[in-house]
Amino acid sequence: MLSKSDYIDYIAGYEIPWWGVDKNGYIFHCLSAGTTHVPKVIVDQNEAQSLAGEYFSGILEVSTKSTILFSPANFFFDFVSEYEILLATKGIFCFDAVLNYCDPQGHEVFEKYPYWYKKLAAPVEPIHIDSLDKRVQILMSYFRFDVDVKNNDYIFFKSLLDVL
Repeated sequence: MLSKSDYIDYIAGYEIPWWGVDKNGYIFHCLSAGTTHVPKVIVDQNEAQSLAGEYFSGILEVSTKSTILFSPANFFFDFVSEYEILLATKGIFCFDAVLNYCDPQGHEVFEKYPYWYKKLAAPVEPIHIDSLDKRVQILMSYFRFDVDVKNNDYIFFKSLLDVL
């Protein structure tokens, strides 16, 4: 196990892609934007995260023929990579870390909740954890978070240990 200072040093400055399951069973992918916004369980279970990446990036097939949704309403289109578009067509929600976030009224909330992620792309037909191979379900059981990726354009983690 990494200490808090080892953990911060390990991830600061690196773009860390990671996978999770929300409270409703939907799969999501996050990029850390070189911040320390990565839950500690992700770093502690790095090998499991690598296996998840292999499965969702390579093995899982495209699940929807429909267009994907850019969030909010094509605003971030220029920032969405082909990889994130591919993941969304496979039924996976894609998020990126927010470096500085203000609520719709312009009040900065970054200091209160520093672990924000913004939705970049969403599938029209999301995949549910129950529809995946049993081995993948077990693998992803380590990475369940108390967030709702389908109904929110922004998700946040109260702490680096905010795991269900």
